Amino acid sequence: MTGHEPDGRDRQRDDNALRGRLTGLDPTRPGGPAHAPDPTAAHVEELIMATTQNPTTSSGTDDQLVPDEHRSGPGRWLAAAAALVLVAAGVAGALSLRGADHPAPTVLPVALTAPGGAGPVSGSCIQFDVQFLRDMPVAFAGTVTGVTDEQVTLSVDRWYNGSAAQQRAEVVTVAQPGGNTSVALDGVEFTRGTQYLVAATDGTVNGCGFSGPADPQLTAAYQQAFGG
Repeated sequence: MTGHEPDGRDRQRDDNALRGRLTGLDPTRPGGPAHAPDPTAAHVEELIMATTQNPTTSSGTDDQLVPDEHRSGPGRWLAAAAALVLVAAGVAGALSLRGADHPAPTVLPVALTAPGGAGPVSGSCIQFDVQFLRDMPVAFAGTVTGVTDEQVTLSVDRWYNGSAAQQRAEVVTVAQPGGNTSVALDGVEFTRGTQYLVAATDGTVNGCGFSGPADPQLTAAYQQAFGG
């Protein structure tokens, strides 16, 4: 029958029907489908619109459309609350899926080479000056976390200078040049757990006192050159 005000039994049937539909839509609710896929944000919005704008009640085997303006009391509040829950779940699911599809880019270590070996750097030094240090494009403080005969790995404690991409790196590697038996700075071996101040130009660490253990004198020079 149409055109009549729904009584309490109509509203109860309508609420029960809505609860049943929500159980089917939400796989996390008890009684929901065991292996239902997570809904997309668009799917969630479509289901919310279909549920809140076209609610149904069952009478025997026939479905009757109950106009939304006839819904009142707990039924309407239940629909509104269910819509909010589904929106939150859909947004969270969409963000989770987006994060899985677009993981944060991996930042590779900055790779440098220790001074020494054949080349123009070997055997040539300029007198240490804070102004020269200030002009060096790469400068950082780092603590040694790994030492081999071929390479030293440092965890960056602070970037003093470097490109935007370099300053996102948390690790710097310093490789030995050809002909050396171990990685060293001006004859000073790297020691695990010790902090060093390192400056580099064109991918090669600058020795000659511009790089070395982070003693108070060198630390003060870096702070003067790069601020802070």
